[in-house]
Amino acid sequence: MKYAARMKYAARMKCAARMKYAARMKYAARMKYAARMKYAARMKYAARMKYAARMKYAARMKYAARMKYASHMKYGFAILIKNVSILHIFISPKAILHISTGDTSYLHIAEGDTSSSKTGGFMELRKLIESYAPYNEAEARDRELMLYALAHFPDVLSRDNPVCHFTASNWITNPERDRILMVHHNVYRHWAWTGGHADGEADLRAVALREAREETGLETLRPLYDGVFSIQALTVEHHVKRGRYVASHLHLDCCYLWEADESAPLRARDGENTGVRWVPIGEVLKIANEPVMDVVYAKLNEKLLALPRGGPSPKTL
Repeated sequence: MKYAARMKYAARMKCAARMKYAARMKYAARMKYAARMKYAARMKYAARMKYAARMKYAARMKYAARMKYASHMKYGFAILIKNVSILHIFISPKAILHISTGDTSYLHIAEGDTSSSKTGGFMELRKLIESYAPYNEAEARDRELMLYALAHFPDVLSRDNPVCHFTASNWITNPERDRILMVHHNVYRHWAWTGGHADGEADLRAVALREAREETGLETLRPLYDGVFSIQALTVEHHVKRGRYVASHLHLDCCYLWEADESAPLRARDGENTGVRWVPIGEVLKIANEPVMDVVYAKLNEKLLALPRGGPSPKTL
């Protein structure tokens, strides 16, 4: 009887162990199946997200292409052509075709104002940059950049172009050429040259002269150099101007050299600068305190001091 009880107990234990093992296997199978389902769901979700991302990217590319096309239709397009000698071909009341001579010229259609003065000014600016003799390697590279911008961006004379646009600046010296007239800039909070944006005006010399008068109060300035004195492509860091955020961009700058009398009255321009003063030429870099402009100011002083003296008196403007 005792032996039979033991056998019965052992059978029960064996059966319980089998049931427990079976339950474990069943649970493991369920967990494995659940894991597979979860993995499959993740893969399916990932595939959907990937597909959605592709569709979103495709939509963005399609939208960008449409915007680019619209931009081309609105402002015109540029096509590289060679050996063409036609200057103006009117193709519609709102568009004018510019073709200039040379081994490598650009066909540019600009919509809007078809006046010969405006379109001619744009072409004159391009010719001015093309004929400019670079002073060093930096100017040679910047000249290439300016010509590229003129060929590919119809709105490069306007601040509407958020990537780059033309500006005009001034380097104003006294008759002895030992002082430079500088203004204290409100936005950047340092002493700098005078100048401003083209804002659609292709005559950068006129822009520079106007800015010089407005920012310094000078009435009389005499040009010391025939044409553009210096060119430079300048990076402009993001900043806030009159409560509006301005993203980083490039200034394609043409600088003009002027002479003015130190005895002439000076006046700061409200909203633009808080001071105007004559700075000894040897202290320009120190007072400017703008490392990014040190190379430019040093170049301007170097070119100024290298100019020959004893020529005819500068014409007053």
